[in-house]
Amino acid sequence: MAIFSSLPLFIRNRRVVPGLVFFVIFCSSLAMWLAANILSDIDLSRALFWVRISFISISISLYGFLMFANRFPKPRHCSHAENLRYGTILVAVVLLILSDLFIPRVILEEGVTTVVPGPLYGLFIAYVAYTLILSIVRLSSIRELSSTHRRQALIILFGIIFAAIITLLTNLILPLIFGTNSLYWVASYAMLIFVATVAYAIVKHQLFDIRGALARSFAYFGSVIHLGLVLGILVVFIIDRLDLSEEKIQYLIISATVAVAILYPFFKNFFDRVTEKIFYRKTYSVQKAINDITGVLATSRTLDSMASLLIARLEHFVGSEKIVLIILSQPSSEEILFSRPKKWLNLQDIQVALKAVVKHKIFTVDSFGGVDENTLQSFIDQDIGLVSQLNSPNGVIGYLILGHKLNGTAYTKQDVTFISTISDECAIAVQSLGRLEEILTLNSSLETKINTATEELRTSNKKLKAIDKSKDEFISLTSHQLRTPLTTIKGYLSMMLDGDAGNIAPQQRKLLEEAFNSSQRMVHLISDFLNISRIQTGRFELELANVNLAEVLDEEIQLLRISASPRRIMLDYQKPEQFPVLTLDEGKLRQVMMNFIDNAIHYSPSGSIIKINLLASDSEIEFTVKDQGIGVPKSEQHKLFVKFARASNARQQRPDGTGIGLFMAKKVIVALAGSIIFESVEGKGSTFGFRIPIQGKK
Repeated sequence: MAIFSSLPLFIRNRRVVPGLVFFVIFCSSLAMWLAANILSDIDLSRALFWVRISFISISISLYGFLMFANRFPKPRHCSHAENLRYGTILVAVVLLILSDLFIPRVILEEGVTTVVPGPLYGLFIAYVAYTLILSIVRLSSIRELSSTHRRQALIILFGIIFAAIITLLTNLILPLIFGTNSLYWVASYAMLIFVATVAYAIVKHQLFDIRGALARSFAYFGSVIHLGLVLGILVVFIIDRLDLSEEKIQYLIISATVAVAILYPFFKNFFDRVTEKIFYRKTYSVQKAINDITGVLATSRTLDSMASLLIARLEHFVGSEKIVLIILSQPSSEEILFSRPKKWLNLQDIQVALKAVVKHKIFTVDSFGGVDENTLQSFIDQDIGLVSQLNSPNGVIGYLILGHKLNGTAYTKQDVTFISTISDECAIAVQSLGRLEEILTLNSSLETKINTATEELRTSNKKLKAIDKSKDEFISLTSHQLRTPLTTIKGYLSMMLDGDAGNIAPQQRKLLEEAFNSSQRMVHLISDFLNISRIQTGRFELELANVNLAEVLDEEIQLLRISASPRRIMLDYQKPEQFPVLTLDEGKLRQVMMNFIDNAIHYSPSGSIIKINLLASDSEIEFTVKDQGIGVPKSEQHKLFVKFARASNARQQRPDGTGIGLFMAKKVIVALAGSIIFESVEGKGSTFGFRIPIQGKK
């Protein structure tokens, strides 16, 4: 199996895949090792000879794998001295194996050949360990590889490590320890697993690029074997059941042969479809493909549409995994006018390589004669399989660049002829479209710019909405997390100020009042942010309950007097003796009233009076806060209740403000079917408040 899998690789890809010769040596030596192991138990008279052949085979196999690891997926720099060292070590190991100091004799026990280690047997184990470890280290250096080569290297690593561990245990270590070679056959199965991993890498990850050969083999053999089995069983069944004469049997066999000729195409088509699904194998009619693509080129009106349709049709017919169309701005220039798609190639890196193959109208990596090694490596590094020039009478106007085929095969003469013809047609179409697009561009340039700008604005708007949504979600989460501890801190500070924890000194009271005021501002600020978040996310709801607004206001004023006292500001409020119980949202109205009063405290001069009124009539309630503060400039009053909006003099007076208190107040009052009261004269003061109709009087 090792020889079967390695020879097609060597015959087809020995020039393309670096180190492939050494991989073939590795596989062939493994096959010889397995054969020698078997012969050592069969040819008992020459058992020692076959044992030594098996050890020589495994030595050569390890050497081949090390050389392969040095060159996969691309050759590493190995000095002449380094290569000479590896070869010298191999020769020394072979000479060691042939001497009696390695294995002087073998013992035959129950049909199994057991080696008797000589004094230098350990040197062979050291050689095996050295080459295996060095090979694995070389294959493990995969960070700089492409993703495809990295997966290939990992699969090979898994297979060789597994096989090496099993083989070392059963063929070297256990015989050395226990003196028996009875488990040598286990290594054969380990090698089968290694071959299976290589087969998986070939089919799944395009290792060595032989999937096409495998696909054809499966299709042909599957067709012949299944058709032969079906008709053979049918013929045997008829002969057995009908007891036919010899003459009739001959007629039956002739009929079966005719049936094979008739039915073979149907079986072949079936297995072609099966292998196509497994190996991505496709065939196509060149003339049909040319007619199809010529029609596409003739009906295209822009380079974009032509490129998209051309690439799609080429992917369908040829089966390339990647295709890019490059158009130059001027014939034979280096400036690229057009490239589709833009995601595959690094065009700056590839331009030097394209200039190097300018003498070739069409160039395939599988037959790379006439180019230097650097150019070839540049194509290999970017997974390029074929380059075709688009020629005009004035020179090269572009390139059609194709990656490797999905089915793993090289580009055939049919593919090259087809792509060459299409390149000529494409060159004509590009020149025609160039003239057409010049005319169309003059007429539509302004529309294009407007559409582009509009699309950019839409994209920016979507991004802004997404950012705004993330911000609201963050504010909501943060507000929930901070609200509880701050409320607790505020409560404890209030208890200390009320004397619940004992008497406090005046200086201590002053510090506690500052801390209380700060925590109160934070609690209110967090409540505002939380409500804004709910508004933005559509979760803003009123929590209606029976409430006496006069009692609520009195509680808030008692707390706010603590922050007003250090500024020598008096809160003038007369609690109504009678006030109706209404169905309102207590929490949100408490926040609104507190915001109005707190703003008045911060924007009023020291020693001033803030008048607070709460009135109730038969139809509505009215709440107002009138201060003698800085007021609001008339030119800025229209935007005062907008989110995050603040008057210029307010920003100077209180830089730490947020501009969300008044916004939230208006949202709450409007939600309660009320209206905002606002009057202000700059430098003389402001009046803030609200009116709410009485709907649920108790």
